[in-house]
Amino acid sequence: MPLGYKVTTRQEAAVLEYYRQGMTQKDAGEAAGISVGSARMILRKNHVKPRGWGYGFAKKQDMLLCYETGASVVDIARNFSCCPDAVADMLKRDFGIRELRGAGHYNRKYSVDHTYFDAIDNQEKAYWLGFIVADGCNRVSNLSVAAHRQDHSHLEKLRTSMSSTHPFKRGSGNCEYLQVNSSEICRALSRFGVIPAKSHRSIYPDIPPMLDVHFIRGLWDGDGGMSLGRKHGKCPQIMWTLCGTRALLTTVQAVVLRETEVTYLPIQQHSTIFRLYTGGNKKVRMIMEWLYDASDVCLERKRDRYYAYSETVSTWNAK
Repeated sequence: MPLGYKVTTRQEAAVLEYYRQGMTQKDAGEAAGISVGSARMILRKNHVKPRGWGYGFAKKQDMLLCYETGASVVDIARNFSCCPDAVADMLKRDFGIRELRGAGHYNRKYSVDHTYFDAIDNQEKAYWLGFIVADGCNRVSNLSVAAHRQDHSHLEKLRTSMSSTHPFKRGSGNCEYLQVNSSEICRALSRFGVIPAKSHRSIYPDIPPMLDVHFIRGLWDGDGGMSLGRKHGKCPQIMWTLCGTRALLTTVQAVVLRETEVTYLPIQQHSTIFRLYTGGNKKVRMIMEWLYDASDVCLERKRDRYYAYSETVSTWNAK
């Protein structure tokens, strides 16, 4: 019996069969020679649960393959003649993709390993995490890491480690910085305490204890310093400092006291600035030998300065 004056029982059966084979409501209606509205009414009349915009499993797999090989949600929707929101919902619902690539992902001019800081699992990553805690800035969608222009080669090492092609930029004075556009890296760093406006909120990250020394070396290369004090007739003394928040330095202090033979390493406060401070050639030598032992990456300028100070002390003692 016809469904209305435009639809025959043969068309009704055809719509049901085409739809069960995986066609969309629109395609099933067109194949049967009726409108999509009439096809929808047929499905409703026969208690067939609509798939919405949906496609069969095979086409969903095709869409997933397109997405995994780099196509954007918009491009997939255009190629399969459907709504981008529907594609996004399908990828999340049917394939468990929790977070889809943003539009900025497809317009990136430079490349980088966006997963580099997803896990801190070797000394190189631990070192760079410490250096970024000291001299980096997380701006949610881009990471900026600054250094003195004379340390350009050090920023080169960071760029190489991250497999980045981003250019270096000149800052004010003698400052140079590397800016990497990657919301993925910024989110990963946030989990390790590198958050926007971190200056007074930095905390010690949750990393494997075996990597503490490398993290602290990176932190010291960024926010640490040393000087050589000289008094007439006395052996020159090396002074060692590290600046940071109280929360960050409290854990650094505990790690250094645990891992070296140093027994006293006070935290000093100057206004809103906190610093670890110690003097004395023996204590500084214990800390620095611990930091540099089996190290693959460090700021060579600071390492060479320490060795020069040590040589000065050794020469004086040999008199």
